[in-house]
Amino acid sequence: MTCLNPLRVVQIGTGSTVHAAPVAETVRQLREDYQLLGVVETDPVQKLAAERKTAFQGVPFLSSAEAFALRPDAFLVETDELRLVPTAIRVLEEGFPVFMDKPGSGSSADFHRMCRIAEEKKLPFSTGYMFRGNPAVRKAMEMVNDGLLGRIVSFEGQMSCMGNAGYHEKLKRFPGGMMYYLGCHIIDLMVGFCGFPDRLLPLNIATHACGVECRDHGFCLFRYPDAFGFVKASASEFNGFARRCISLAGTKGAIEIRPLEKPEENGYYTAQLRMTDNNDHPYAEGSKSITFPPFRRYDVMMKDFADYVRGKKENPRSPAYEAELHDLILAAQGDSNAQTDREISFSFFQKKMHEESRNP
Repeated sequence: MTCLNPLRVVQIGTGSTVHAAPVAETVRQLREDYQLLGVVETDPVQKLAAERKTAFQGVPFLSSAEAFALRPDAFLVETDELRLVPTAIRVLEEGFPVFMDKPGSGSSADFHRMCRIAEEKKLPFSTGYMFRGNPAVRKAMEMVNDGLLGRIVSFEGQMSCMGNAGYHEKLKRFPGGMMYYLGCHIIDLMVGFCGFPDRLLPLNIATHACGVECRDHGFCLFRYPDAFGFVKASASEFNGFARRCISLAGTKGAIEIRPLEKPEENGYYTAQLRMTDNNDHPYAEGSKSITFPPFRRYDVMMKDFADYVRGKKENPRSPAYEAELHDLILAAQGDSNAQTDREISFSFFQKKMHEESRNP
């Protein structure tokens, strides 16, 4: 594929997702990498709301037919969560690269179908797990890969907030509730640091904090051969934003990033990484501390996607990897669909669970 510089892209959706407007704003700011040709929004209510947002002002609104006729270099899929995968499938079938928001369909079969199309057509495909571009997370990954922590024995992560009744009503649409909606970000990080687990134990409940029946309080324990991880995601926790964090403990040291990102002015964030590698002081706050300069959440992620489309860089996360990750997220929400769907190939942790259920 021959691509101009900047890439010509179309965004489909201005959806209820909180990421739709920031993604549009980011690609408009990255002028060397992107030219936003237009936005597709089929919902008249959403379209009216989008037209009032700064991120979409001055951007043409297109029909689907007009968008495909432009033959852009890629599409950004930012629809309502339940329409993400069907929309991405249509775009991939037409032969275009896709950046898609997270976490995707509640159907394992649909998600695997989408990933197969991307692989078969050799199309760049990337998902919007927002902490993949976080500089503190990237530095922690570099330190782990360099062996500074030794062998990882523990991963802990939290991704919480205090949502109102409307937020809880939204969570009702997802069987996994908060573990699916925001816990997916932490599961993504855990797999990045530790790989895929052997077993998991979902413990997701409804607190009824807002009088809404939804799984607003999520917790899942993951077991590795010689380590464990846990992920917590709550929509009913005071100061939950401030406690968004990850920590890694290894045989040579430990890392903590808390909070994962701290908002500053004008859409910027900061983050701080603390590492302890001296156990002589058991209550040490961290013998090494790195504070990262202000960054925008989506800049690195969207720059990476532009490089994937241009062929300058290979995505380290293949479509098959994304499908495996999605299956783990479904399993973490306690959804039996991930273990019983016959239309997909079982991932190793699902296959193990399935075989053990047949051979107790």
